[in-house]
Amino acid sequence: MHKKTKIITINHNNVFLNTAEVLNKGGVIIYPTETLYGIGAYATDTNAINEIFKVKGRARGKPFILLVKDFVMLEKYFIVPDVVLNNSDKFIKDPVTIIFDQKTELPEELSAGTNKIGVRISTNQFVKELFSFIDIPLVSTSANISGEKNTYSSKQIIELFDNKVDLIIDSGNLPHSKGSSIIDITSTPPRLLREGEIKKENLKEFLSGDY
Repeated sequence: MHKKTKIITINHNNVFLNTAEVLNKGGVIIYPTETLYGIGAYATDTNAINEIFKVKGRARGKPFILLVKDFVMLEKYFIVPDVVLNNSDKFIKDPVTIIFDQKTELPEELSAGTNKIGVRISTNQFVKELFSFIDIPLVSTSANISGEKNTYSSKQIIELFDNKVDLIIDSGNLPHSKGSSIIDITSTPPRLLREGEIKKENLKEFLSGDY
């Protein structure tokens, strides 16, 4: 699994072009998000997705979360109920991951064969700007070894993943986070699978089941 890892800082002049170039070649990256460092690749690239399983030591059968640019990209790949469209501000501004049914076929490794995938529109500035250079959803799984604690230190990230991924974007130390709140709106009634930074009482619009 040894490979030459390129490490660049988030302030590098060509950080977005370099990142897009790696992704376009089927590479695996580590990048900052609004909650923690994520391991990512194009969500359409089966080989890169399988590489992420190896890098993390992740068990098969565990779905991934995806990041999308906006509602246009979201609706291209997923069936989006009115409750999400009607509460778009909360979905865009808060770290909320919602599980949708797929509309467009994606590698089954992403959903563990269920065709249901958790998706978020990232509030992180790096991710938002990166989507000006790419037009494919990004895999976003925590940059740690499966079963281990989350890592917020770029130094620890580099120690863990140097020579294992193609590119690491060094954004320094990230603030600790409980992660995104995860809601499954494909079930009846909708279920809160994880309470993260956004508390359950602030997600009533998505959990009411009135749709």
